[in-house]
Amino acid sequence: MNVHARVRSWRLGWLLGVLAVALTASVPVTAQERFTAIVARTSGAPGSDLKRVEVNIDRYTSDEEARELSRILTAGGQQPLLVAVRTRNLGSIVIGDGPPRPVHAARATVTPAGRRIVVATARPVASATRSQPSSADYPFQIVEFNVDADGHGSGRLTEEAGVSIDALGALSIASYMSAPQTLIEVSRAPR
Repeated sequence: MNVHARVRSWRLGWLLGVLAVALTASVPVTAQERFTAIVARTSGAPGSDLKRVEVNIDRYTSDEEARELSRILTAGGQQPLLVAVRTRNLGSIVIGDGPPRPVHAARATVTPAGRRIVVATARPVASATRSQPSSADYPFQIVEFNVDADGHGSGRLTEEAGVSIDALGALSIASYMSAPQTLIEVSRAPR
């Protein structure tokens, strides 16, 4: 793993995050959902170059699908997982002024404060080609939201992410070259 990578790990039973083995059931959500957020600025003039994130979820990844994706990841790694999810279109993600891209995986779990929603898409081709060759091990963009019962909260955007499952069954999300960006003003919006 690249020395610049920052790794965050969660127990699968707690996170049931993106592309992981479902040790407990995810939140059954049948309705379509839409969330908006803003990437928090860490430098520059206040209000300049604000980047908006919009996530539209048509449906969530089922427990069965999550188990299958976990098997693919464990057996083959990032690239076979990427091939397996590219055909899935569970909604759309728009980051900044970019075009809508398909949501390839989406999971929602209950937390003490509300829900954790994790969605993944393939990284844009332009992002993959401008980075160093080793960034191929980080083929995903992952958006994480922590929302209360009203759909308001905070989140993170990991633009170059790789996922793995360690020997203890923990899902690790690794960020290539930089830490995840903080998302503020997360809100469930009418669809």
